[in-house]
Amino acid sequence: MSFVHPMFLWALALGVIPVLIYYLIRFRSLPVEWGAVYVLQRALNRLRRKNLEQLLLLVLRVLIVLVLVAVFARPVSRNRAPAATGGGTHRIVVLDGSYSMLAGERGATAWDRALAATRDLVGSWGRGERWSLYFIGRPPRWILDDRVVETPERSRALLEGLEPEECAASLAQALDTVLRKSAGRETEIYLVADDQAATWKDVERVKLPAGPAVRFFWLHPAGAANANNLAVTRLRLNHERVLARHPCRAFVTVRNYGAAPVENAEVEMLVDGSFSSREAVSVQPGQEAVVVVDVAFEEPGSHGVTARLRKDALEFDNAAAAGVEVLPALDVAVLRDPARAGKFDSAAGFLELAGKVMTRKAGDESPLFAGGQLAVHGLEKEPDAAALAGADVAVVDGGSALTPRLAQALDAYVRGGGGLVLAADDTIDPAAWNGLLGPAGLLPAPVRAIGREALGGERFRSLARSGFGGEALKALETAEDGDVARSRLYSWADLGEPAAGAAVLATFGDGRPFAVSRRRGAGTVLLLATGLNSRNNNLLVRGFTYPLLFNVLSAAAAGGEPRTVAPGEPVRWLWKGPDGPTAAQFTLGARPPAVLASRPAAGGTLFELAAGTDRSGLGSVLLTWKDRHRRVWFGIQGERSDSDLAPLDPEARRRAAEHLGLTEAASWEELKAKLEAGYRGAEWHHWAILILLAVLAGEMAMQRRFV
Repeated sequence: MSFVHPMFLWALALGVIPVLIYYLIRFRSLPVEWGAVYVLQRALNRLRRKNLEQLLLLVLRVLIVLVLVAVFARPVSRNRAPAATGGGTHRIVVLDGSYSMLAGERGATAWDRALAATRDLVGSWGRGERWSLYFIGRPPRWILDDRVVETPERSRALLEGLEPEECAASLAQALDTVLRKSAGRETEIYLVADDQAATWKDVERVKLPAGPAVRFFWLHPAGAANANNLAVTRLRLNHERVLARHPCRAFVTVRNYGAAPVENAEVEMLVDGSFSSREAVSVQPGQEAVVVVDVAFEEPGSHGVTARLRKDALEFDNAAAAGVEVLPALDVAVLRDPARAGKFDSAAGFLELAGKVMTRKAGDESPLFAGGQLAVHGLEKEPDAAALAGADVAVVDGGSALTPRLAQALDAYVRGGGGLVLAADDTIDPAAWNGLLGPAGLLPAPVRAIGREALGGERFRSLARSGFGGEALKALETAEDGDVARSRLYSWADLGEPAAGAAVLATFGDGRPFAVSRRRGAGTVLLLATGLNSRNNNLLVRGFTYPLLFNVLSAAAAGGEPRTVAPGEPVRWLWKGPDGPTAAQFTLGARPPAVLASRPAAGGTLFELAAGTDRSGLGSVLLTWKDRHRRVWFGIQGERSDSDLAPLDPEARRRAAEHLGLTEAASWEELKAKLEAGYRGAEWHHWAILILLAVLAGEMAMQRRFV
């Protein structure tokens, strides 16, 4: 036997009151002057014969007090089937808040049904009962910790505002936390979760505590009709800063989490929410496929790109977004030593020629190159950070006069968001580069030696057409713009082990690094193991030269403040120069805006949302000035850790049910019926009231005998 409201049991001590009253009245003397003493004596003799009846009356009065206290405490039976809900226990709801709960049609997902059933469950608990709510979200956390029920309405209101989060649910970890919290108490644990195999992994290994009983109930509302789910797991643009009307290559990764192959699934590309193009992809079960799409942007400014699949079992993982900044022109500054003004002494001549080609027009005055422009200019005086600040990319090669002062200026320039290209031609001094650029953190890999061969000879190096690291130069993987493997480089730099945080973007045919990139501060440094001066290679006459050049410059110009980040990563935006925005706020979907903090940074002001956001999607930062505003788009891409909807296999389900002693229900109505079946014969409250009435009737009957 237990009690729903055991706090009333302290009142059992009040049962001594009738006894005290009886004895206080019994020993009180009441002198009466009366002549007929013999009549009183006869009455006293009759009362002595009824001592047993007086004792019985006293017992009845004590029972009235005790039973009345029991009525308030609400007794229930403890000896009943394990599916029944016990009174006076601590109830804990474990709610799966992962994305797999969103499987199904909108308005009828597993989450919608689970939340409705949970509202009915917590609303059925009476005032004074204790309960907790543990939410498996990002991160798993207690929403409610051992709270007393005030009213059913308030209990249901505590569920408002909860929504699934981008995370992988683990019931095993949740139960470890919950069972530690409930140790030593009689507990009922309600698992509100789907039947996803990943969610239930290792549940049969959860250690159950000794002592008071712990009963488990599983409420598993239906979601999607099948588990064949496709997901866009990744969207990457080869550059986050591109030229207007210049193709930007997008790489869309699609994974098949189902058990059947999928043919010709359509991937739609959206630019700023408007349809751009469509590609088809076929994916085998458990495999990934990459769709390559070229996206062009007509207008300069910030844009958002989205790759989207059509609806399937779980539509919330069918899209991924990325942000990109589109430039009308790319400003390239080539640092030239005035003492080396020869045509092939630096990259200036080649880059200036490329810039002129981009401005050439055909006979009908139409541009030969329909895209943004290269604005190339040489800096012959040793520049400082302020002189470099206006350039998107600075180029240093053997035709540059490298000094400690210039190394400091380049370091400040890169930290402030600039892009630096180091073209290691055959005229550089490796010792000077390693000694000046290395300590400043501007050398992604050390330069070991310079290799030289006779121009036009049989010994040369070529670029590899595969094995690209990342997406920056991966557009060269195909032969659309020419085969990069046909390149011939008769001088090159042998690079050492890349520095920490550096990435090899492209290699030579023998696997040695050709392009190594490293982010530093708000900018990027890109090291090429060759020159761009056209003196000792055949790049100038190859069709892939311009695509290679644009990709190298765009990779450097991208900067170190990415427009595509993961959930939880900082969202940053750097304003270069004075007169920055007065305020900045981040928005994602229907969530309230979050204000970005601002602080001085090299060359301007850095706006930052350090905590980032906890879910994926296309977000934006709204920048506000006194007289204008601007929106900058960011893509938030999380790991698809909850897209595998494969259900528990029968054997794993049986083991989990046996280990926990689960009582299963697919809906609140089914769970309620099982709970009520367990209650049958267990509730003693009504019996206590009947006993109280019977004792009251007996006390009244006995009292009439003494009247």
